[in-house]
Amino acid sequence: MTGGSGHNGAAARNAANATTAARNAANATTAARNAANATTAARNAANATNGGGRALAVFSGKADLGWLRLLRPGFRHCFVALEEAGRWITVDPLAGYTDVAVQPVPAAFDLAGFYRERGFTVVETRRRRRFRPAPLLPATCVEVAKRVLGIASWRVLTPGQLHDFLLDNE
Repeated sequence: MTGGSGHNGAAARNAANATTAARNAANATTAARNAANATTAARNAANATNGGGRALAVFSGKADLGWLRLLRPGFRHCFVALEEAGRWITVDPLAGYTDVAVQPVPAAFDLAGFYRERGFTVVETRRRRRFRPAPLLPATCVEVAKRVLGIASWRVLTPGQLHDFLLDNE
């Protein structure tokens, strides 16, 4: 009988150890969640004070679709590049899909100069944080760029208008 109670005592200790291990795992998960929340809060506070991270609005005169030739020359398509976590991320809304890519260059790389050397017009800007809904408009390259940059304006409908808006509001 003594051996049986010893076995029960070991089982109880094992159960207690398993409970403690589960509690420690839960505490580690909570600590990781709190750290992630603190990081998000710090990023949000920085964005609230400085208006968001660096961004580039890039404009092209190329027109793959015939009707785009009606737009102002040099401003027939646009896309954005965002500096995030030490890298450049491009968001390029095309006719059939949106190309989102992390560029294989560090944030210190002169991406604006790179695009300018290739004939693009570039406006160096920043992301804005808007807390009101954006207008409901068709998903054009301009509308995607506006949403990524945090611009909510009914008056900006073409790449040329976006270019002018950015120059006037920087």
